[in-house]
Amino acid sequence: GEAVNNFVKAVKEKNSPAAWDNLSGESQKMYDKIAVNTNRSGKQYFEVSMEDPNSLGVLAEEYEIVDEKIDGDKATIMIKTSAGQTNELYAIMEDGGWKFDYSRSIQESMKEKGTP
Repeated sequence: GEAVNNFVKAVKEKNSPAAWDNLSGESQKMYDKIAVNTNRSGKQYFEVSMEDPNSLGVLAEEYEIVDEKIDGDKATIMIKTSAGQTNELYAIMEDGGWKFDYSRSIQESMKEKGTP
């Protein structure tokens, strides 16, 4: 859960380089792909999008980590918002530290909503 907390804290403090460093490699690649048509790098695109903390979606709200399951180099983190909504997020071990697997978290939440 530390990776998620570090990421959210960095975004809320407008410290986007630190937030970027807390993202998994796959998540950074996701931003590179999104940014292809914007004449920006994935990191630049990410930094602009994170200027509005509401772009964090559920993580923009107050939340607490209610459960964490670690399976090898992957972790599933269950958060509960102050509104009582629960969400599953993911982290992955990379280079000896936990990174927030934002891309997987987004993909899984889309699956739950039934979006292909």
